[in-house]
Amino acid sequence: MENSWAAFALYMFFSILLFAFTLGGPIAALLGLDDVASGIYNAGKPFCHQWIYRSYCIFNATNGWIVEDCIPADYNGTAIVHTKYTLASHAWDGVFAYSIAQVGRNRAEVVERDGMTGYKFVVCSRDSAMYFGMVFAGFAFLYLRRRIKETPSLLFLILGMIPMGIDGTGQLFGLWESTNMMRAITGFIAGAVIGFYLLSLLTEIMVKVDRRKGLDARRPAK
Repeated sequence: MENSWAAFALYMFFSILLFAFTLGGPIAALLGLDDVASGIYNAGKPFCHQWIYRSYCIFNATNGWIVEDCIPADYNGTAIVHTKYTLASHAWDGVFAYSIAQVGRNRAEVVERDGMTGYKFVVCSRDSAMYFGMVFAGFAFLYLRRRIKETPSLLFLILGMIPMGIDGTGQLFGLWESTNMMRAITGFIAGAVIGFYLLSLLTEIMVKVDRRKGLDARRPAK
């Protein structure tokens, strides 16, 4: 079982690291570590559009740090955004006016609204929730592992991806504009299912490896 636990530990290490990465940018920014924040935000560029309208922010509010939509979907006030950390070909600095044509065209990380200053998660709300779902899957798997006899059907994986696929496809073709809450829910489901499936598969493979080693050890030497 040593290989199985090693595979689980490796999975948990990388999934927690991935989720921590999404928070590293805004936390570094809030702490005034601009060089660190810049490095983290730029490292996230290949993995996400990083559009501030579809992201969560950590705000430095009067009552402490809070997490909210960077700019709520129904927001009617004035939001001023800045591209401070990301090396972007489409920097944005000024009053934000929502337009679906802007998707992927600005990588602003800082928003000022309602007397607060917020710093965007490194990736969008859907991706952030997906990474959290993968972490959750690890703890769920640890609790349920004794009841799991084999890797779930591939249908289990496909079904978990459908809500995200529907919501994302609808947005892509302009059928609707989702909300961060819906993006987070569908992303979390997908991440949890992907993580659970991957852990089940890794455990099944490692158990077979352990058994094979055990059989080989019992065979008499020629």
